[in-house]
Amino acid sequence: WGVYSLLGRGVRDPVAAIGSSFVRGTLLALPICALLLLREPARLETNGILLAVTSGAVTSGLGYVLWYSVLPHLGTTRASVLQLAVPVIAAAAGALFLQEPVTLRLVAASATIIGGIAIVIATRSQSRG
Repeated sequence: WGVYSLLGRGVRDPVAAIGSSFVRGTLLALPICALLLLREPARLETNGILLAVTSGAVTSGLGYVLWYSVLPHLGTTRASVLQLAVPVIAAAAGALFLQEPVTLRLVAASATIIGGIAIVIATRSQSRG
């Protein structure tokens, strides 16, 4: 994710870049999926396929386009810190909107991530001033 963001930092057209990446990724994944289905056939349903495409291509695509449109306005450190916070934000959204359980393990992992972010911010602040 970090390398992907650094490579895409100077992209002029985020939509085209994401679309191109998704097409290449799909082309790479299709033979693997075919091999897996030959090994262990699955029952494919239209609703499941539509949900997978929507969650994979549409929502991820929109997220990447948003990220790439904001990325040029962020410094490298700030962008890195924001990337590190994504799992905590996703877990909080899952707990809030999907009533997923908030376990001690989740709280400890989130605190560790936020603590690491705080260390980076504090270290950067001290080195500047």
